[in-house]
Amino acid sequence: MSKPSRKKQQRRDKRKKSGLIRRKRFASRKSAAQQFPQIELELGDAPPPLANAIQQAIRRIRFENERLFPPDTLAVLQIARRIGFSGVRTDYRNMVRDRQQKSVTQSDLAEFMLGFDREIARILFSFLPQEVRRTYLTSSFVMVSCGVRSDDGILVQVCSL
Repeated sequence: MSKPSRKKQQRRDKRKKSGLIRRKRFASRKSAAQQFPQIELELGDAPPPLANAIQQAIRRIRFENERLFPPDTLAVLQIARRIGFSGVRTDYRNMVRDRQQKSVTQSDLAEFMLGFDREIARILFSFLPQEVRRTYLTSSFVMVSCGVRSDDGILVQVCSL
């Protein structure tokens, strides 16, 4: 059996190299994604076009992308992945209590956690096509909740009015 020609060998090497690059890129994305909470989706009775658009928007959310999320939000989300959102609430309560020497009310905690819900919802809606928002979000709504179903997860619920 003869040796492959030089051009064939170069093409083969190029394919191997590009495959290796793709595998490394996928592995780094996967490890970065494991540092942040997982997004769970509950579609309910959402119309199929809205459900598909939301699924695609969720796939586009990359927590490791610093252009999407402020650095302090990313830091808290990484902590939430490790200790859960209940641990984040406890740490926040202790931090505020230590700084202000007063107790933290439930409304303070709710406002703190609502900030994350709003931020994730804002980014999710920015990825939805304008036509889908205009057509389906008049009869349906999307709710984002951190730490509801699982303590280290984010739940996105779609409900019709």
